[in-house]
Amino acid sequence: MRFGPISLVRSASIDKMKETQDFLAEQNAKLSVEMGNGSTLHSFMHYPWTAQTAKQAILSPDTDQKRIKEACTRIADAYAYCKSESPDTNKSVGESMWNEVRTRHQEFIQALEAKDVDTLCKLLPSFLQSELVWGLGKYDLKLVDDMRAVQDKSHVQLRITDALMSLAQSIGAFPVGSVEQQGTKATMNVLDTDISKLYADAEKRLGFEASAPEVAANYGCKINGKFVTIDSLLHCYSIYRLKQLGATAQSDIKEIGGGYGCMAHIAHRAGLKKYSIIDLPWVNALQAYYLLMSLDANDVVLHGEPKKDSGVHIYPYWHFEKLESKATDYFFNMDSMPEMAAEACRGYLIGMKDKLKTPHGMFLSINQEAQAPNAASHQNSVPAIIDEIGGWKRLSRHLYWMRQGFVEETYVAI
Repeated sequence: MRFGPISLVRSASIDKMKETQDFLAEQNAKLSVEMGNGSTLHSFMHYPWTAQTAKQAILSPDTDQKRIKEACTRIADAYAYCKSESPDTNKSVGESMWNEVRTRHQEFIQALEAKDVDTLCKLLPSFLQSELVWGLGKYDLKLVDDMRAVQDKSHVQLRITDALMSLAQSIGAFPVGSVEQQGTKATMNVLDTDISKLYADAEKRLGFEASAPEVAANYGCKINGKFVTIDSLLHCYSIYRLKQLGATAQSDIKEIGGGYGCMAHIAHRAGLKKYSIIDLPWVNALQAYYLLMSLDANDVVLHGEPKKDSGVHIYPYWHFEKLESKATDYFFNMDSMPEMAAEACRGYLIGMKDKLKTPHGMFLSINQEAQAPNAASHQNSVPAIIDEIGGWKRLSRHLYWMRQGFVEETYVAI
């Protein structure tokens, strides 16, 4: 009730407002304490501090020495083939953050350059807990320390619950809530749920496993007896989207910038059997190790090895120019093109137009476009470059379900 500038509010309403204010203040304080570790804080899609969490798992380095030696030998041979084919194997590829990253991995790159299999056998079995994986996935050197210090509700545990909920909601295995319909507390407690059931429901809707292989000293959680990581859940979404867009076992799919190989592994396991990665040669080596240790070695083809009708093929970036015209069904890029040298990003976007099949070939892009400062003055924007070069038609654009600040777009060449 209002009397001029004065409003009278029932005491019960005041109490309710104060209760809500106190609750928010308490939860915000918890957030400040619990979320202090790791660089993936910004990625949360739900309020994380009331989440149920699964038991965490920190893997030991690989121990199968025979398989490790065979993988590292093939990797060394493939890198040597790159060197014989191109003088650009270990050179700058334009102004970008990746030139700086390369300087931080000199022991590894020198081992590749020298074909030093013994050093590769020392470095690669635990590379997912080393700086080698920096920039290639949802990893941070502080996260394992945090897991060891916090046995329940570590940053990784909370991120996995959050990513699992995002995945389940994106594919319709769990309903999306509404603060307007359900109120503040229900919204803030959405992650206080049965993790085992949520995971089982998500896998059933996906139609393929959401787990990650237990290789390279990875770390994550165990849910329903399966090893799950942040990346395995994020990439399950991307694979689900490719399948929604029409991808099948017969589709030729090429990923530009393949991280450490997680997406390719899950794609192959999910039935997308004709999959290629195009990336920097030293990153190819990490992808090759991960895939050789997690898939049947015969299903992985490194550069210089005979091509096969199916399997995961791993190529250096200059192989892109040699791709057959009008032969690729889907190009995929995630969290990569903005970080490239501008000329490299532009080159891919121009080249893909010719290499996609017509009329049904498609480019799926999941990237940020904030154009933050980096070594090249600022990062790239995929839609801005596409607007500049022309020749593309955008079919869809929407916020990415799995991570803050990212946009998902689909394009066809015209």
